[in-house]
Amino acid sequence: MTATKKLDPGGIRLAALFGTAGPVVFVLGIILAGALTPGYSHLSEPVSQLAASGQPYPAIQMTGFVVFGLSMVAVAYGLRHRLGSGGLASAGAFLIALGGVSMVATGIFRADPADQDPMSMSGTIHLSTAMVLFPALIAGFIVLSRAMRRSDHWRDLATFSLIAGLAGLFFLLAYFFAFDLQPEWVGVWQRLLAGTYVVWFLTVSLRIRRSLSPLDERSEESGGSGQPQAGRGGR
Repeated sequence: MTATKKLDPGGIRLAALFGTAGPVVFVLGIILAGALTPGYSHLSEPVSQLAASGQPYPAIQMTGFVVFGLSMVAVAYGLRHRLGSGGLASAGAFLIALGGVSMVATGIFRADPADQDPMSMSGTIHLSTAMVLFPALIAGFIVLSRAMRRSDHWRDLATFSLIAGLAGLFFLLAYFFAFDLQPEWVGVWQRLLAGTYVVWFLTVSLRIRRSLSPLDERSEESGGSGQPQAGRGGR
């Protein structure tokens, strides 16, 4: 059974707004930093190299990482309230939040230049948190697809979330193998992976916002409380 929770329409609406803005800031940051970094290749270089030591405008990409990461945590909050508090929904929201915290860490701790050896402490932490970030989000998409399938309001996004998780897994493996097999395509595979994340968060953020009914809005204005309309969200 789903636990009864006090509805927070204002907080959920803010989470959805932030969840929509974060991916946009991230993408714009990549485009801007890439344009301002001489010799940078979107085809062959990871996004993290835009914030690496020695780059002219690292703050742009660092900001993109942090903002997108915080927006992931906001989406996890919105899902926790709108998808339900069942076991699958809770586990999926936790994985999304874990990915978000890891993304924030990748923005705080900068990557080393590609040719630096040995790695610095900052570079080691950056790589370690990225290794948590990638699989956490993929697993979150897949787990949440199961929870969505059990909810009337979210069922139509279940297949989308599953496909996003499987596509993310494919792009992640291709990205890792590209370092040895096709280094000239490293940036392409990572951007396909990042694009999967961006589309998923934009789609889910908009659904979180739409999940607030007019009754929820009136409840907020009157200072009342309500029940999530999303269903069980898994057991």
